[in-house]
Amino acid sequence: MGFSTGTNMEQNIKLLFGKLLLEHVPVSQKEAASALENGQLTVTTMLPPLKNSPEVVKTFDAEGSNDFKDVWPTGVSITQSDDVVTVDRDNKKVKVFDKNGNLTLEFVGKPDDKLGSPFDATVLKNGNIAVTDYETNEVKIFDAAGQYLSSISGHFKHPRGITTNSKGHIIVVDCGTLQLTVYDPKTGKLLQKIEAVDEKGSKVLVDPYCVAVTNNDNILVTDTAAPNIKIFSSSGKFLAKYGSYGTKQDQILQPYGICCDDYGYIFVADNQNHRIHVLLPDGSFCKYLLTKSDGLWHPMGLAITKNGHFLVTEALGKVRVFRYI
Repeated sequence: MGFSTGTNMEQNIKLLFGKLLLEHVPVSQKEAASALENGQLTVTTMLPPLKNSPEVVKTFDAEGSNDFKDVWPTGVSITQSDDVVTVDRDNKKVKVFDKNGNLTLEFVGKPDDKLGSPFDATVLKNGNIAVTDYETNEVKIFDAAGQYLSSISGHFKHPRGITTNSKGHIIVVDCGTLQLTVYDPKTGKLLQKIEAVDEKGSKVLVDPYCVAVTNNDNILVTDTAAPNIKIFSSSGKFLAKYGSYGTKQDQILQPYGICCDDYGYIFVADNQNHRIHVLLPDGSFCKYLLTKSDGLWHPMGLAITKNGHFLVTEALGKVRVFRYI
């Protein structure tokens, strides 16, 4: 009995155990059969291999009715029915597209709660949509039909990225206070303030943009200042960082969106380098999923759809969906 490792298997083993040492240990047929019957010999793959050339599932333009400026989709989120919610910062509206890319809804709020400078959105567990608005320094919450419900305020100076964790709590990153805050989605009550400091007590955020969470509720934040990705535990402890400023392999020019899939892969939009970085769960570089040679142009918002596809929005409104595994 024997096996030869591939790149993906080596990565998985190193993530689990550290240094990899392979030895050939002969096993008799009788011993092997007994082990299989007792469930002792199993092969699992933590991280499935990524496609070298992701397959395009669909593309569409995130244009709305009566847009008065070029589309600038800074934020994106996915509903339970796989509808795509985009935030068009420059047209000051939220747009919803069905799974086929057809515009089904757009809203700006009514005069008393109108969106000023929306940046990002997240779909809550009850289907409501929470939107950051850095002109009014609020998080505005709308129902699935686009009707305004309530606002969270008093904690922000310039809210940008927004997401939810496994409990459904709302997490917001603020580039004015350089911290993260966590809220109850029903009451808007502040549950936690994450100062975003390292072990020396120094602020690690400089100009943060977007936020996402992993399966175990670690918090991922993109930052224009190198290192570009900061990773925190759910309790707020600073865990890791990735990226420097530039064009080389582990370098990023203006990171925007970030997301994480169910396997633990982390995806980062490298806006000015026209590429998507893929990181392993420990924050180390894995590969580029998409680059300029794939037709990618200024990637902005990132998301994983409910059916497991990778979605990216581009500057000026192109939305691309890929099968990446």
